Amino acid sequence: MSNMIYHEVQRFRRWWLLIGVVATTAGCLFIIIDYGREENSAYIGIFALIISLLLLLTMKMDTKITDTGVYVRMFPLLMRTRHFEWSDIDKAYTRTYQPLEEYGGWGIKGTGNNRAYNVSGKQGLQLELKDGRRILIGTQKPQEIDEVLNIIHKNASFRIR
Repeated sequence: MSNMIYHEVQRFRRWWLLIGVVATTAGCLFIIIDYGREENSAYIGIFALIISLLLLLTMKMDTKITDTGVYVRMFPLLMRTRHFEWSDIDKAYTRTYQPLEEYGGWGIKGTGNNRAYNVSGKQGLQLELKDGRRILIGTQKPQEIDEVLNIIHKNASFRIR
């Protein structure tokens, strides 16, 4: 990676989802303790809920923009950093989107040529690649990304909408 121009870290903090997972885990624990059951399925369910809670608490998306391209990593779901080089990008711009309607929610979403990496909000950096793929990377700082795109655009071959 070359000279970093922009860096943003976002964490997955959907309070209603966290409360739901915690409440469900507590309810399962109460049932097991109260009834003294030793059914494996109950323990497997609790284990799955605890893993889900840990996943939600540790999930973060790391976005970097450098003079060579855009990097995105969503830990722990996406262990390898995705790199989109400026030479492969036809258009780059920020936009408002509807996470549920366009991608089915937050996370790593989409299929085929239309993919989104997002953890919250409805602002994103839209990349339209020369090979026809569309990549949306969620952001909480669209104005800062616009400024960075204007700086990089002077030396790159992509278009800003």
